[in-house]
Amino acid sequence: MIEFRKVMKNQVEYRFDPLTEEQSRINPARAKRFKQAESDISLKEVINRSRETCVFCPEKIEGQTPKFPEGIHKEGRIKFGETVIFPNLNPFGEHHAVGILSAGHFLDLDEFKVYMLRDNLVASKNYILSVHAHDQEATWPIWVWNFMPPSAGSIIHPHVQILVEKDPVPQQAKLLRESKRYFEVNRKNYW
Repeated sequence: MIEFRKVMKNQVEYRFDPLTEEQSRINPARAKRFKQAESDISLKEVINRSRETCVFCPEKIEGQTPKFPEGIHKEGRIKFGETVIFPNLNPFGEHHAVGILSAGHFLDLDEFKVYMLRDNLVASKNYILSVHAHDQEATWPIWVWNFMPPSAGSIIHPHVQILVEKDPVPQQAKLLRESKRYFEVNRKNYW
């Protein structure tokens, strides 16, 4: 049986990944701490100001985002529900796309709907399969969602990053190594 281990020390909860033993730390009291704003600009102002120039909003996406070559997608962008997927202008890999989650410029966490994620995952899968059909060596997909600037999201509009790599990224490689080690020790699949 896989055990999720956590330890409390000085009001800090240390959580350990059962496969890799990597650690994360949670301090529930931090949610109540005093927070000093980084600037005089409110979140509402940032949202409103960024809306004016947002290339991910419906009225600008067609004219201001790149298109896939025909070998990847005939129409240039993959669309499914509110999701639109197109190439990343500043890629981190050979096959790096951006997937818009919603037509809305900003959503609070409680405004994301199951259908938005479902549609985005379906469209992302279609992109991944299309890339693989075009480039048989691209077999390692990554789907990353970083929401808002504190998580390194540089654009307010809800979106994800989709990469399809020829080699696993470091974290995938680590999970593969540790999964194999787990199987060798326990004679069963960790997953």
